[in-house]
Amino acid sequence: MRHWLLVLNAAFAAFIGGSVLAPAIAALGWTAPAQALYAVYHLTCHQWAFRSFFLFGQHAVYSEQELASLGRDPFSFAGDATLG
Repeated sequence: MRHWLLVLNAAFAAFIGGSVLAPAIAALGWTAPAQALYAVYHLTCHQWAFRSFFLFGQHAVYSEQELASLGRDPFSFAGDATLG
């Protein structure tokens, strides 16, 4: 393949872009496509909610205790319209 680096860079860009796209479309209210993207990324990332960034919420990060006090499971929560 002559342009292997271009293909590799495009694949990485799509992978990284999708990780930002999921919370963006969730913020727009499109929960089903966002949950589908979150499910795909769950295969490659075992990130816990209290170690994640929330792009469109009131806070950029939430502690394990904050998430638990809000009724969210800090180990499986993937975001919502309220918290980001």
